Amino acid sequence: MKKIEGAYCAGIIDGEGCISLTIHRQLTKYGWKDQVCHKVYVANTNKRLLEWLVEITGLGKVKKYSQSKSTKWERFDSAKIKPLFVWAIWGNGIRQFLPQILPYLVIKQEHAELMLESLKVTGGQGYGSHLTEEQKQRRREIADRMKELNKRGL
Repeated sequence: MKKIEGAYCAGIIDGEGCISLTIHRQLTKYGWKDQVCHKVYVANTNKRLLEWLVEITGLGKVKKYSQSKSTKWERFDSAKIKPLFVWAIWGNGIRQFLPQILPYLVIKQEHAELMLESLKVTGGQGYGSHLTEEQKQRRREIADRMKELNKRGL
C-alpha cells in the first residue's frame, strides 16, 4: 500500500470504521474460557468504497449486511433504505493493516495502538489458555479501555 493510500484508509477508519476488541465467555469441553475477538471493519452503503479497501489492502471481504437480523430496522420502510455493506478484517489481517495506517489516524489512534498491543499479548490465539494470569489481566484491561473508547453517547 502506498503512503497516500494508507492515509486515505486511515481517514476512512477514523470517519466510518470501527476498531473493536471484545471478550466473550464461552463454555468449551475444558470449561468456561474467554474468547477474544479482534476486528476492524467499515460499514457503508457505498459498496465500491469497500471493494476499494479490499483491492488496496488485499485483506478482508465485503458482505451485504442483513438488515432483517436487526430489530432497529423494523421501524423503517426497507424499500427506502439503501443496502448496507461491511468490509472486515481479523487477526493477521489487522497485524498487516493497522501499522500501515497508524501514523495517519487521528480519532482512532489509541484504538489501533491498543488493538496491536492486544494482538501482541495474546498472539491472536483463540481462547488464550496459553497466557499467564498477568497477560489475561492486561488483555481484560485493554478490552475495557476499548469498550470505553467505542462507547456511544455522553
